[in-house]
Amino acid sequence: GSGVNVISEATCNKIDITQWESCPFWLRMADMRSVWPIGLLRNLEFILGGHNFTLSAVVLCLNGPGTYPFL
Repeated sequence: GSGVNVISEATCNKIDITQWESCPFWLRMADMRSVWPIGLLRNLEFILGGHNFTLSAVVLCLNGPGTYPFL
């Protein structure tokens, strides 16, 4: 599993989230690159399959085909 939840900046814009906290840490990606997230979202509420979930996610600027909106 992942060490953090990730949401793209584009997905944030699509669901009308335009403000987030500054992120106090770097991420080490699977290809070993270090990436500085553009933000941190806390206490996001989701309903998946009829179940409520609350989680936090880092916001990354993800571009290009094959990127996922939320990991």
